[in-house]
Amino acid sequence: VVTTTSAVGNAWLSSYNVQNEGILPEGWVEKHTNVLPSALVVVTTVNETSINNCDVDRHVIQAVEDFRMTLSEKRSVPIRLVCLTNCVVGGQNSNRARDQQVAILKEKICEECYLPQSQVY
Repeated sequence: VVTTTSAVGNAWLSSYNVQNEGILPEGWVEKHTNVLPSALVVVTTVNETSINNCDVDRHVIQAVEDFRMTLSEKRSVPIRLVCLTNCVVGGQNSNRARDQQVAILKEKICEECYLPQSQVY
């Protein structure tokens, strides 16, 4: 039985039996090796050519596929895809044609990566 001066005010610690329960609490290893996060965030870049041609870069699709392959089959984990670019989208200095190209590209990314639009930024 663990007995320390700091255990006086801690009922759990003062009643913890290392010989019967081990060093780690029951379920700790399972939790930290097999339990999945609530979401995964993939951050990638989208180049100017992809936006102009409304073509999805293969590296964007590959990044999402790679994460999917590493996930356990226990439960579904939503993937949030954040695509960074250096072009201006929306706002005062916005180019309407550019905004439409970005919207079309976003739709294509959603289709190619099998992600809902609410999970692609």
